[in-house]
Amino acid sequence: MEGSVQEQSGYGHKSRHAFKWEEKSFFEDVEHKRLLPEVVAMRRLFHYCASVAQVRFGSGYIDGSFSAVFPGVSSRPPLSVFSSGIMRLSFGNLCDEEISYICRDALADGLRESPPIAPKIPLALRGQTINVRIEEWSKDVEGVISALESMRSKVP
Repeated sequence: MEGSVQEQSGYGHKSRHAFKWEEKSFFEDVEHKRLLPEVVAMRRLFHYCASVAQVRFGSGYIDGSFSAVFPGVSSRPPLSVFSSGIMRLSFGNLCDEEISYICRDALADGLRESPPIAPKIPLALRGQTINVRIEEWSKDVEGVISALESMRSKVP
């Protein structure tokens, strides 16, 4: 069956059609690709996001992904995480309305307090999308969560 878990090959799922990821298949792929401390960090971030946001899984051919949409912040996700370990910060998604801009700035300020991530966060955020490797962000997953909490605290 095309797009099924049975078509796993190498380090990801391959088919002619996009794969519909879910929590189980996502973490199976993560465990295949990443070291245990990175898997633990990714699970920690996922469970935090699942507890406070709407988590949506992607449909990538090779890497799984999940995105988190935070109610009251924006209708678009500021954060996506790929089974390869990349954490994508989409500051450009936080532009729906005034509160989104406030939340965007709070998220960036919080991430600037995390030594392994701070150098990646630009001063000008408008339209920026930043990819952070798991080797960097997993060292301070609690700092990432703290930055997301700072962002959420700005929602009235």
